[in-house]
Amino acid sequence: MTRPNIVPLGVQQMAHHPLRLASGIGGMGLVSVLLLAQLGFRSALLANQSGAHFQHMANFSLLLTFMVGAVIAYQVLALDARDHRQEYTMLRALGYELGFLQRLAWQQAALLAVPGFTVGCGVALALLPGWSASSGLVLHLGPLQLSGSLLGTMASCAVAALLARRLQRGTDPADACQ
Repeated sequence: MTRPNIVPLGVQQMAHHPLRLASGIGGMGLVSVLLLAQLGFRSALLANQSGAHFQHMANFSLLLTFMVGAVIAYQVLALDARDHRQEYTMLRALGYELGFLQRLAWQQAALLAVPGFTVGCGVALALLPGWSASSGLVLHLGPLQLSGSLLGTMASCAVAALLARRLQRGTDPADACQ
């Protein structure tokens, strides 16, 4: 009797490409650091009321960071979807629904977001004293900033997974025979 594999298939596929996985996690870690820095500076500026006019610029920079995160995650997910296209068509030929393949993209997006956020939090907390000293502002990364960064990182990966799902829709089970 064989032991069932408890590691999700999406995680197994990403593990076959450790450099791609590391670059995706590193990229999402960078996005988390940028989100944390922007949220920290924004809250410090608004608390001092000296930087209330920077609010529109801060919102724009948060949007740009979100978009950069989505592009980084999409590049990793799309490359993985293209590399495993024949496997996806074989799974479709075996009777797996498109929803199963789309869940693979969600698993891979979570695999990029959660470790990337963890790495980003560690880097941001290490850089926090330097940011405070160089800006002259009292910066702190509280639960609000951490949860905002986590939500932003997860949302950018979710957008990337939605875009990468489009690549899986084109899998035709008849292509598995070729």
